[in-house]
Amino acid sequence: MNVFLLPLEISNDIERAMCKFWWKTSQDDNKGIHWMAWDKLCFHKRGGGMGFRNLRDFNLSLLGKQGWRMLTRPQSLASRLFKARYFPNGNFLNAQLGSNPSFVWRSILESQSLLQHGIRWCVGDGELTWDDEILSDLFEERDRALIKAIPLNITQTFDHLVWSKENSGTFSVKSAYAPLQKLKGNWFDDVGDVFWRKMWQLKLPSKMQNLVWRACNNCLPTVVQLRTKRVEAVWGARNNLVWNKKPFIFEDVVAYAFRYLDQWKAAQISSDSSWPILTAADVGEQWTPPDGISVKINVDATIFDDGRRFGLGMVARSSDGLLIEGRMKYTTVQVEVAVAEAIGIREVLSWLKENRWPQVYIEIDSLCVVQAIHSSIDMISLFGSVIQDCKTMLASLNNVVVSFVKRSANVVAHKFARAARLYPDCTCSLETVPTELLSCLVADVRV
Repeated sequence: MNVFLLPLEISNDIERAMCKFWWKTSQDDNKGIHWMAWDKLCFHKRGGGMGFRNLRDFNLSLLGKQGWRMLTRPQSLASRLFKARYFPNGNFLNAQLGSNPSFVWRSILESQSLLQHGIRWCVGDGELTWDDEILSDLFEERDRALIKAIPLNITQTFDHLVWSKENSGTFSVKSAYAPLQKLKGNWFDDVGDVFWRKMWQLKLPSKMQNLVWRACNNCLPTVVQLRTKRVEAVWGARNNLVWNKKPFIFEDVVAYAFRYLDQWKAAQISSDSSWPILTAADVGEQWTPPDGISVKINVDATIFDDGRRFGLGMVARSSDGLLIEGRMKYTTVQVEVAVAEAIGIREVLSWLKENRWPQVYIEIDSLCVVQAIHSSIDMISLFGSVIQDCKTMLASLNNVVVSFVKRSANVVAHKFARAARLYPDCTCSLETVPTELLSCLVADVRV
């Protein structure tokens, strides 16, 4: 599947075999009621499905990696061979099928539209500025605004292709498969996401999670569901014995099951099991002051005008919770949220060069930024370039720690970022901080 596009008949046969295996009731045969269609089983887990792969789309995502390599590794032997044969005067994105193509080329070319959907140019030479006169001659006002929103001079790098669906800028099969499912509606929305996310985060054995999932999707052999499948129920006598002939609804069944779950948890604790029933949160819910003479800086970014502008809020506080210095910065460029958060960290590190505090703890509520800073993976995207700047600056500052906090512990920085629209490029102390921000500082102190 990395090189060949499987015929649809083969993909469908494999999916049918997987579906039979999932629903079969015993190891000896493939009998079992198919309570849910395979397409719905392929929905994302946070969308009510089981997250099984649609093999056709997964196949295309794997083939997309070959196309990506032709674009980003033009000097490799395979890239040079395909270029000489099929697109001598262009690149993979504008290549044609050609005459008498091989099956490998036919297969890889099927992923061309997928790559065209996700590939972008990263502008980063640092020598570019927009020529307003040429823009006025060639483009309408709407297009001029969009062009000027492209970030320039954010980082020093060369112009290059990046994969826009991944923060690292590098193509991955996972990030290519997700957009294909979103176009089909097989992903998840914000409403359903809350319920299913909490359900899958329950610290339960896999079998019990599976049982809850089946119950929530009406995939259990209850009397009503069996009748919809034209299967007569044979458990009437036992149901009467258990429920004493009382009418019941699904919530009653769940409550009945959770009573046994509580007993199971108690048994696990009493047996001194090492399996964690409930785990403590990795980070605190509220802001806490640093120790001794240390300084804690909270930073946050807020996006305005559908991503065309963003504000940064940076708040430095001492061990008694008092404001040492606060900064707000308002920038008119169009970037993703993760890039704006990373720029916030970079601004804080630049700020630290002016203030030689003995020990500094930087907190941000963007987990992907913290993970990227502590990761050794090279990232070619704009996000990765900013992260690399942060790593370089951190290497020269041996008294700085960057960590993740929850949004509830980063409220003040968030309000400073929101206020950056009113106070662009503002630096304030405890005596000069705006009144509306002073009130949130006082309410946030936890000494």
